[in-house]
This record gives sequence, structure tokens and C-alpha cells, in this order.
Amino acid sequence: MSKKETIERAAKMTMIKSAANDFSFKGVSKLLGVIGAGLIINQFVKKMVEHAEDKYLEYKEPEYYEAMIKKNKELLKEDPQEVMDLWSTLYKNSPSLAQDPIAAGGFITQNVQMRQRPDMGGPALPTYESLTSIERDKRDLRDAPNDGMAGMLAAGFDF
Repeated sequence: MSKKETIERAAKMTMIKSAANDFSFKGVSKLLGVIGAGLIINQFVKKMVEHAEDKYLEYKEPEYYEAMIKKNKELLKEDPQEVMDLWSTLYKNSPSLAQDPIAAGGFITQNVQMRQRPDMGGPALPTYESLTSIERDKRDLRDAPNDGMAGMLAAGFDF
């Protein structure tokens, strides 16, 4: 092997070692740190949004109740305490359903007409299961991984 070939080979080996050092454990750990920080920030922002949504729903409850009564005037003829108790049950278990005045009015009207509250102490257990299922499904949709890099990372690299 000539001196020139030896020098060229040594230069290539130096370049390979340099490239390997650039992609060292240190570099990978920095990358993982950045990804980890991104995931933590993503979770923090997500929790803040959820908190804001909960506070917004709490703030809007009187408005939703008023809209429900306006759309379902027949409820004004019913026992106000029973209507309020049923509204409270609906709003606590399925605030997203309570936002719809027709759906909320239908829930309360049906429960008043079936006399479940006076006869059985409240709506039947399957009613509660349905209400909580609605909220769970909505939460699952909201919590589904987003598009983009954060979504891929949250989904465990399921491309």
C-alpha cells in the first residue's frame, strides 16, 4: 500500500470515527431529552386545556339550564325541585349532553313522566351508565393522539 493510499485510508477512518462520535450515546440522550421534554409540555398543555374546559362548563351551567327550559316549556308545569334534581344529575354525569337543550329536556321530561325519582329514588342504573358512557366516549375522542410528531410519539411510533 502506497503512502498516499495509507493517508487516504487514515483520513476515511478518521471521518468514520468522527461520524460515529457525532451519533454517540451523548447525542442520542440529548435527542431523547428533547423528545421527553416535548411530551411533558404536551401533557401539561393538555391538562391545562381540560381544566379550562371544565371551568367553562361550570360557568355555562346556568345558561344551558335556561336554554333547556326555554326549549321545553312543559317542564315549567312540573315540580321545580324534581326538575332541578334531574338537571343536576344530568349535568354532573354528562355535561356535554346537558349542553344540548333538546337532549337535556328529553332526559328530564322522560324521567319526570316515568316517575322514577319518586318511585325509585332517581333514574335507573342503566341511565347513569349511558350518561357516563357518553362522557367517556367524548373524552376518549378528545384524548386520542394528535396528528404530527407528538401524536406519533404518544401513540408509540405506530405509523
